[in-house]
Amino acid sequence: MKRGIQTESHVVVYCGSCGDVFQPSSGRPICFATTTEAVEFIAADTETGWNCDGHTVRCDDCAAAEHCRAHGHEFVLDGIWAELVTGPYICSMCGLFESDIPELEN
Repeated sequence: MKRGIQTESHVVVYCGSCGDVFQPSSGRPICFATTTEAVEFIAADTETGWNCDGHTVRCDDCAAAEHCRAHGHEFVLDGIWAELVTGPYICSMCGLFESDIPELEN
C-alpha cells in the first residue's frame, strides 16, 4: 500500500488542434495509465465527439470544423427559424450560420 506523497506518471489527452483537455461529462480531465488506453477509450467513446485517427486527437469542435473543411458544410434550415422560407441556414456539423462563413460571402 502506498502512503504519503508519491510521484506517478499518467496520460492526459489534449486536442491536437486547439489544446482543449479531454474531459467528458464529469468536467474533470481523465487520466490514463498508457497512451494505448487513452486512444482506445477515445475510439470507443462516441458521446463526446472526440476522435483520434492514430496520429491526431481532435475535440468535437475541431473534428466538426475539419469535416467541413474537407467535405464542405451541410446546411439545414435552423429549427428556430424554420417557419421562415428564406433561412437562415446553419451547418449541421460545425454549427456556423451560412452568413458567418467568410468563404461563402459574395
